[in-house]
Amino acid sequence: MEELWFSRDEVAAAVAVLRRGGGSSGEAGGGIGGRGAAARMLLAAGGKRRGRKGRVNLDFGMQAVTPAPRVQPAWVPQLQLHMLCTGCLTALLVSRTAENGLRVFRVWRDDSYLWGLVAILTTLMTHHVAAGKAPTGSQFASMAGQSELLSRTCELAKRAVVIAEPGCGAGGEAAPVTGAGGLKIRIVGEASAGPGAAALVPPPCPDGSNTSAFWV
Repeated sequence: MEELWFSRDEVAAAVAVLRRGGGSSGEAGGGIGGRGAAARMLLAAGGKRRGRKGRVNLDFGMQAVTPAPRVQPAWVPQLQLHMLCTGCLTALLVSRTAENGLRVFRVWRDDSYLWGLVAILTTLMTHHVAAGKAPTGSQFASMAGQSELLSRTCELAKRAVVIAEPGCGAGGEAAPVTGAGGLKIRIVGEASAGPGAAALVPPPCPDGSNTSAFWV
């Protein structure tokens, strides 16, 4: 993850732009060029500490976050349950950022894995929610099949396929990953959907079923 650091002069220029009500895409941010938009975001990401003789020393920093490089195992249970509830056999997971594009993953539904999740939810509802009894911290760790379920969670996360990478060409198209489903991503202009919005046009599944899209 890249970190961008700005000098006091750059921060002062960004603050001046904000106080003037500026900050449009056409304003350079007080002479700091392409870093102006990023510097203006420092007001939300900055900190201050008290120095000598009551002076306030400002320390600002902003992290240039990139899209998630992979599907995290912690996301898998919710994705699988979403597909169960919507009747889909595949899902698109979109990780997007303010300035560094987006990455799209395709995740497949696994019914045997879902049975394990439903069993845990049933136990939780029957023996704890309905009974008003909190589960112990180690209760689910000792359940039959828990180790296999956790291993399967990690395996499903690794099986997710990247079908679109960050990047925008001259024609306004995000860079697709060839041979992985052909997802088309069109960058939509500010007038229609706001800056950085993307219209997702997923191809149909081989069996004709629908695909759900989720954002992180």
